[in-house]
Amino acid sequence: MPLPITNKMPKLKVDRKLVNDFLLCQLIGAGIGTDKKFEQYRTNYVRLVDKAIHEYNSVREAVTCQIEDKKRGIFILPIINHMENCINATNRANKILKRIISNPGNGFDFDRAAKRMVDSYINNAGISDLRNTIEHIEECILNDEIQNDEKVALDISEDASKIIIADKVLEINDLATLLKKLHEIGYEIAIYNVPDMKEREFKLLKLKAR
Repeated sequence: MPLPITNKMPKLKVDRKLVNDFLLCQLIGAGIGTDKKFEQYRTNYVRLVDKAIHEYNSVREAVTCQIEDKKRGIFILPIINHMENCINATNRANKILKRIISNPGNGFDFDRAAKRMVDSYINNAGISDLRNTIEHIEECILNDEIQNDEKVALDISEDASKIIIADKVLEINDLATLLKKLHEIGYEIAIYNVPDMKEREFKLLKLKAR
């Protein structure tokens, strides 16, 4: 397993944790009269997107530490473990978002253009295929589906721009783009059905600034 020597992972900085927005909304009345399934999906969606971003940033930090360490490879396992957690959380968030979009009874409207955009980002990133390979790698080994030069655990390229396992390759830039979009949509989901939420938030920020 080659050690990373440069770090091309995009910085992924978000200005808020969705869970904090979600909890604030619960305090001021979110969910009253909202579809029960939507509420259940929302609870897990905001948590998983926050988790995926946290794990992504942990990978990036571990890659930087590994480059600085240069020789010993002591950060390779943390890189693999955090990335696997990130992939799993992202894949679950994707599935929940698709269910939210496809349930017309929840009142949370996506127009057709937005639906196509979400599907495009999810499909382009190839998260589901990568996650399935991670989950079923033992079966691939058992069935002799792994070639001699293919990886049986997540690996990262020398420039930290790709994640590889078996015959699957994930462009990390695509993952970062997808996580940004999931977070943007997540904010709208977190504050959904809260009257004048953005106005309330503005007043709260003014109050804190005093």
